[in-house]
Amino acid sequence: AIQGGVRGQWLGPARNGSKGSGVWKLSMLGTHLARMPVDVRLARMLVYAAVLGVTEPALTIAATLSSRSPFLSPFEKRQEADRAKRSFSRPRDKSDHILCVRAFEQWEAAKQGGGREERSFCEKNFLSSASLRTINDLRSQFREVLADSGFTSSKRGKVRRWDSAVGDESSNANADNTRVLRAVICAGLYPNVVRVQKPETTYVEQVAGAIAQAPTAKQLKMYTQVDGRVFLHPTSVNFVNADF
Repeated sequence: AIQGGVRGQWLGPARNGSKGSGVWKLSMLGTHLARMPVDVRLARMLVYAAVLGVTEPALTIAATLSSRSPFLSPFEKRQEADRAKRSFSRPRDKSDHILCVRAFEQWEAAKQGGGREERSFCEKNFLSSASLRTINDLRSQFREVLADSGFTSSKRGKVRRWDSAVGDESSNANADNTRVLRAVICAGLYPNVVRVQKPETTYVEQVAGAIAQAPTAKQLKMYTQVDGRVFLHPTSVNFVNADF
């Protein structure tokens, strides 16, 4: 839990006095995370999600990160598949994680219409039904982990528009608030975040005067605390995005 970014309290050196050894007491959050049979960063994200009322979308994100991508990209229809994938994104989302949440929600809605509608939805949007079902199963497992840890009041029950939402309404009070969800993702997965460095501003002379020229996606540089400079994968919805 300490390695996952949950700092504890230093209690002093070990009794045997060996160099580099000592005793740590986990923080309260670290104690909870240590009891959850989930990757520490995913567990931390789920705990924050339950507290801040975005449990259901966070369950989808955690499950997606723990399984294969539900999006298919056949070589002969790669551009068509990419367009279908991006159709789930919204301009202000700027997030592959939230894109997966939207795709999963719509898949669940399609399932309500029966097997034929589900298959049609998956074929149209280049989605793997098998991967989505795996994600659904993982969501149930993560939901039970949260309930067993006391962060949600029930393992079952319906809340708002979620088909399999966690019991008390407060755990999903902000489920439609993407700002809160993005904050939870960032806090939970930290330090796996990037710093975006924009190029020096250039100006274009116009009749009305000089106007600042917006940078292109290729001009942006991204850095992480651990790896230094990194690059976005071409399949990311942010690959061509220059507005951060």
